[in-house]
Amino acid sequence: MADIGKRIRMRREAVGLTQEGLAEKLGYKNKTSITKIENGTNDIPQSKVVEIAKALDTTVAYLMGWDWDVVNMDLTDMESNVISAYREKPEKQHIINQYLGIWDNAESNSEDRSKLDDMELLEKYHSLDTYGKTMVDMVIANEYARSKDQNAASHLMPVAAHNDATQNKEEQALMQEDLNEL
Repeated sequence: MADIGKRIRMRREAVGLTQEGLAEKLGYKNKTSITKIENGTNDIPQSKVVEIAKALDTTVAYLMGWDWDVVNMDLTDMESNVISAYREKPEKQHIINQYLGIWDNAESNSEDRSKLDDMELLEKYHSLDTYGKTMVDMVIANEYARSKDQNAASHLMPVAAHNDATQNKEEQALMQEDLNEL
């Protein structure tokens, strides 16, 4: 039972739920029951396994640790490796799900979208021919240098100074001369 508790904890953390949050979704009064389930202290009734799987947006098969052979699917070695890698990294699953377009967007946030955008840009870059990659590299290098120069030179920008003190005519004349020189 400890293995199911471990998978529940991993999946709960992967979807960003606290123990309190999962307890609330399952109708428990507090997180104590979730702690005991995750530690393997409490046995879980079959009906609760189904509820937990739904609350964590996963399958009973995943929580139970059943092999894919139990599901009786005809998979290639590569497909089996991909599924195994996917299952071993629940903290990354939401990114893959979004990339494949199979996520409900409830877990989507700006960081995930940014990672997806980066992945799409890399995909596009890798599909370019040599000339295209050279052009992109050149633009990036030039823009990086420009941005870096612009940020470095920002301290050279003039700052306006105001003198709210009353000035006599002589001070006003000196200031006017300074302005005329500009």
